[in-house]
Amino acid sequence: MIAHTNEIQMQRAAMAGKIVAKKIAVQVQCPMCTHSVPAEAAYGGRRATVLRGQKCTRCKSSLDASSVLFERAAA
Repeated sequence: MIAHTNEIQMQRAAMAGKIVAKKIAVQVQCPMCTHSVPAEAAYGGRRATVLRGQKCTRCKSSLDASSVLFERAAA
């Protein structure tokens, strides 16, 4: 269900004229338990934004309002 929701979100962003280059794996800070947890983000322009509908693996709270700490990228 989450994957389907993310695809719809990316399609709506493309139709609205926002550039969504790709989905990337990132580390985000959970707003409830303040732990760093893995998540998927859409990288478009200068910012990576967390895709909607994802849950924290520790406390099960929503990661919609979380901030991206860093992205996993090969050097």
